Amino acid sequence: SDDEDEVESDDEKMDMEDEESEEDEDYDEDTNSSDEEEYESAVEEEEMSVSVEEYDTQLSPPPGFQMAALFGVMLLSKKIDMFNPTVVRFIRFLFIFYIIAQQAFLVYVRIQAKLKNDRTEIETTNPLSGLLSSQLGKKQGGDMVKEMASQFLSSTTTVLEYDLKQAKSMNSGLLVNMAFMWFLHFKMQQTQPLLAQTVTGVLNLIYSPLFQVYILGKNLERPFKNPASKGLAALSSKEAETKAAAEDAIEEEEVDIEVDEIEVESSSSDDEDESDDDTDDGEDSESDSDDDE
Repeated sequence: SDDEDEVESDDEKMDMEDEESEEDEDYDEDTNSSDEEEYESAVEEEEMSVSVEEYDTQLSPPPGFQMAALFGVMLLSKKIDMFNPTVVRFIRFLFIFYIIAQQAFLVYVRIQAKLKNDRTEIETTNPLSGLLSSQLGKKQGGDMVKEMASQFLSSTTTVLEYDLKQAKSMNSGLLVNMAFMWFLHFKMQQTQPLLAQTVTGVLNLIYSPLFQVYILGKNLERPFKNPASKGLAALSSKEAETKAAAEDAIEEEEVDIEVDEIEVESSSSDDEDESDDDTDDGEDSESDSDDDE
């Protein structure tokens, strides 16, 4: 019996040790799982911080800079003989060099964009959506119309497709300018437009977003911001704010008028009640005097 008791006690000790080992394993598993969850959350936070990129500020020409350049070209054209064959030939070479340089730049942009192959999705909106939203203001059902307009006038694309589209639009504008300059120079015998277009074209190329991204190495946000659209958006927002303020002022005036009317009605009703009370008092006094007589 003593042996059996010892065996049972040994079995109980073994069971206790097994339970303790299982509890230790469960605790280790819980700690490991918690550590894994913390590690995964830290990794996700790092990925989120990496995904939120810090964009560089887009360079824009100072206000009136292009007009100053054109004014300088006009002054220069007055000081030199624009009909001199040597001067005309030199200006033609400058214009052709500008055209070749911009075409080479656009080819370089296409090659670099395809090599980077940035498939990050971006949402582009039509400028008409901003004008439409500013015109709607606080009209009834304006929010629903804004949402419908934003859905129809916005589209999703990638950085690669957007940059290629911008390069294509720059090329189209260059071809239009070439045709216009050909008409002015060879048909109208004008040389100043060639020089002015060369100067303004170089300035526009330097301040273009594609030049800043692929030549200066800036990280600009897509879609690119247009300074002219910023001004229009600011003006439209100001107009919307003034309209909203005017509507609020009109509503407040209407509320004040209604309150005044209610006060006038209440005062008139009080006056009528007082007059009725006075007449009742007079009648009571007359009846009392009759009774006394």
